[in-house]
Amino acid sequence: MRKAQAAMEYLMSYGWAIIVVLIVFGAFVYAGVLRPLALVPDKCIAPSGFFCESFSYTEAGSLSILLAPQVTGTSAAVTFESVVPSGLSIETESIPSFERGKNILITVSVTGEKAPAVGRKLRASFDIAYTDDFGQPQLASGGDVVVTRG
Repeated sequence: MRKAQAAMEYLMSYGWAIIVVLIVFGAFVYAGVLRPLALVPDKCIAPSGFFCESFSYTEAGSLSILLAPQVTGTSAAVTFESVVPSGLSIETESIPSFERGKNILITVSVTGEKAPAVGRKLRASFDIAYTDDFGQPQLASGGDVVVTRG
């Protein structure tokens, strides 16, 4: 019985210590002292059927993504969602038509009072809805971009 009690006391004392450390870490992230997004490298992942050639986020607040389509289509609309920091708005970009092998430049403005300062990161998910060669509506989802402003 004494060994079990000693083991439980050991687990309880270190368990409380770990919980306190996690609460302090969460408070630092909430207060903005720590920025976990700053640890993520800049990246661009295009949705299925597209390839991300390059991307940038200028000081003027313009987000540009150069996509290489692996499909052909018309009436494409690029929709941005899940933007971090929250409270930002990114307009929807319309593309009249695109062809396989010809790059598409998507340039949108990022607006909002919480727009990242120069040197800070922006993260946004995006989808591309388009009509394929057969006249069927398609949705290429799962695009993600993390980019530093400036």
